Amino acid sequence: AAAASIVSLYRPVARPSDALAEVTRSIDSLPQPFDVVMLGMGEDGHFASLFPGQTGITGGANGKSPSVLAFDAPVNGYPRMSLSCPALMRTRLLLLEFHGEPKRRLLERGLLPGTADELPVRALLQQQTTPLEVYWAP
Repeated sequence: AAAASIVSLYRPVARPSDALAEVTRSIDSLPQPFDVVMLGMGEDGHFASLFPGQTGITGGANGKSPSVLAFDAPVNGYPRMSLSCPALMRTRLLLLEFHGEPKRRLLERGLLPGTADELPVRALLQQQTTPLEVYWAP
């Protein structure tokens, strides 16, 4: 833990896209794969500021995906920046944590066929390349 560091996506700019290149360089300079990526899940199935209805949740065209995504238009009330789903998957272990019965039912729905555009958590649950552990508490 003493060697751990925090790499923030936040930059004091007017729009997230104004800092996209700088944040991408910062993320891409980190040793990868990551050891662990810990994520929470929202009541709409979002994680890491990847919300339902956003395009490109699971990756870019032709298998090319940026490491960082910027959303200048407010998403759930705020402009946002997030690691892309493919960047989050570059880890030895994914952890998904959430609380409450409604989110448990949402997780069960995520295991059913459907798209990540509709329910983003499906991108984590239905992938087969990165180990995923799920932690739920009532």
